[in-house]
Amino acid sequence: LLFNEFDVNNDGVLEKREMVLIVKKLLELQDKDSPEVIQKVNQIWKEFDEDRNGKLNRSETLRFVNTFFRSQAKPEVKNA
Repeated sequence: LLFNEFDVNNDGVLEKREMVLIVKKLLELQDKDSPEVIQKVNQIWKEFDEDRNGKLNRSETLRFVNTFFRSQAKPEVKNA
């Protein structure tokens, strides 16, 4: 689903460059290199990279997506 769509290299985790694509889509931004996107991705990593390995696994990504949707008052995702 969402995770697979953005896991460009299919390694089962999301790297920051892959998360940029998600943030850009969720925030409906055109410029992926905008300071807003970079700042948001860094914030996501601080909050959701629980094991501090520099990548988000499926569980960490699902937590981020649900937190984002709750903040936007949208229904939660059961399977990212």
